[in-house]
Amino acid sequence: MRHTYKEYRGIVEAILTYYHYNITYAELLDSARNKFGVDSNVTSDNYWEIGGLEFRVIHRNYIEEVFEETVKELYEDCYYSKIKNLPIILQDSFDWKKVALQVHANEGYAPTFATYDHVTLESEDYFIFRTN
Repeated sequence: MRHTYKEYRGIVEAILTYYHYNITYAELLDSARNKFGVDSNVTSDNYWEIGGLEFRVIHRNYIEEVFEETVKELYEDCYYSKIKNLPIILQDSFDWKKVALQVHANEGYAPTFATYDHVTLESEDYFIFRTN
């Protein structure tokens, strides 16, 4: 996935605007350029650590797909013993897309992804969640 300067500048600005962390714009931008730059091996769902802060950065075009898979994993982890006791036909009948849509309607993305503070930051192309 190829990224532009504008994309990672937007990530940096969203983080600095909200967190006012003791790191300079230049340091954060340099780290973002290394993480999300043209030659990087970045995907639609990324983890980024900078200055002791950890973030999950998900591209806007993939947020629903990543959210659905994450909700499914969380439900299976939390309720596995109950789900596995259901008949196979019921186990296979869960519409995880509908479950994810309902979770999003009730809570948004933050409680699922932003495990530190439940805040969703957005740049033009990305959703940004602090995870520590």
